[in-house]
Amino acid sequence: MASIANRKIVSIAMLLTLTLIFSSSFLFASLSAAEIGGIPAGASRVIIASMFLWIVVTVSGVGLVKGPVLWRYAALYGVVCMSIPNILLPWTLTYISNTTAAIYFSAIPLEVLVLARIFIKTPISFRKWIGFVAATTGLVLLALAGSKGDAGASASSLLHQGSRLDDSLLWIPHLLCIFAALCLATGGVLFQIMPPTSPISMTASALLLGNFMALPVFAFNLPTALPSLIGWV
Repeated sequence: MASIANRKIVSIAMLLTLTLIFSSSFLFASLSAAEIGGIPAGASRVIIASMFLWIVVTVSGVGLVKGPVLWRYAALYGVVCMSIPNILLPWTLTYISNTTAAIYFSAIPLEVLVLARIFIKTPISFRKWIGFVAATTGLVLLALAGSKGDAGASASSLLHQGSRLDDSLLWIPHLLCIFAALCLATGGVLFQIMPPTSPISMTASALLLGNFMALPVFAFNLPTALPSLIGWV
């Protein structure tokens, strides 16, 4: 019994840690976007992450995935589920608040549930449907209560206004933010259908292949100045 209780405590601690990391990514994306612009900030996040994980899998001996099937999954996962959302998110945060983006991204578990049901016919129990309805209702109420959040909680308040979108086009960042969240949710489904492999190995391989999109995007959107220490962090 003690062992089961300890596993539950560890699982809850890991979940809370993951939540903290994931939620802070909006702040970090805003700070980096305010320094060098949204597009180069997003692309550089993919490049830095791929370098970091490549070192991890090399030093640990886990290595990259093997076989053409897993590499195809890695390519799809890297471009669609890694590069696209990570490049889009910092750019959208130059127009919408962190609060708004967080609400959109909070729907990812719900999107995974629906996508898994549609594409791999995963059964959904009655309790899960109740949770789905309750969570969806909560997200709608959050949005209605003030999805714009604090006006200062966005990189837009720190950026110059020369390249701002026209007010009639401000729906585009919202749509792209929702699309970015959907891309991340797709990754949750891919992990369920791909052959068994190390998650670290797959993620490292996917990020390396994601550079086929991130590197050209960064090269064609070079920042005009080097970021400060905070920007690099």
